[in-house]
Amino acid sequence: MTPKARSKIRLSESEAQNIEGVYDGFLEEVKKLSDSGDVKKLRQKINDLIDIIFKRLSSEGESILLYTSKFFEKDYIFAHALNVSLLSMRIGQRLGIDREGLRTLGFLALTHAWEDMGLPEELVEGIKQDKDMDEIMRLANVYDSLTNPPAYRHALTPCETMESIVKSNEFFEHRLVRILVDELSFYPPGCWVQLSDKAMGRVIKANLGQPLRPVVKIFIDWEGNYLREGQLIDLSQRHSIHISRPLTEEEIKKIKDNPDFPNRALENL
Repeated sequence: MTPKARSKIRLSESEAQNIEGVYDGFLEEVKKLSDSGDVKKLRQKINDLIDIIFKRLSSEGESILLYTSKFFEKDYIFAHALNVSLLSMRIGQRLGIDREGLRTLGFLALTHAWEDMGLPEELVEGIKQDKDMDEIMRLANVYDSLTNPPAYRHALTPCETMESIVKSNEFFEHRLVRILVDELSFYPPGCWVQLSDKAMGRVIKANLGQPLRPVVKIFIDWEGNYLREGQLIDLSQRHSIHISRPLTEEEIKKIKDNPDFPNRALENL
């Protein structure tokens, strides 16, 4: 691993708490949207929020996308709206959609569930969207709905969701799926995996252009020992090691239920 790569990983870990705070701050703002009754003011408030999200995605996109895998039971519909907006805008950025187009895309994605969010229908009336926007939001919506469904539905792991999307090659545009895989990797952030050396951990960051080699935080080493703080491994820099398979839900639960599991190591993700 090069010194530059090590520095980048340490930076991601040290800033993780701040990035999660940014995501949670966005979520709180989304939850407050239904408090505004004036459509004109509400539309401006949403546009202001989209502008802030755009700036954050431009500088910290990969880190923020990590937190779209967080589970929210109470605030599900608001977290879903935010996740679809984040994913849609990130895909739109990669497609080269201009600033105004991204603003419209973010607005429509954030308000796509306007009725469930308690927002007025007039809010979205008259806003035009093109075919690309529609396809982007459909892909983002399906990804988040499968990974973070309502509490009464079974959730797929990020790995299972990505595999399902990739296999349904006639349902989504190939270029959009490629961008999604490129951004989140074939093993998206939040996915638990076993490496070729038998170590186990959780994917915390994708490596752009290397969908099979993300950054993984190891919690169980190759000898079966639980690591107190966890260990970061950038697979793009460690070519002798690769991901052998995603872990099953039963395996993940067994790890987390083990008294040796270092819960505080998750706090820095």
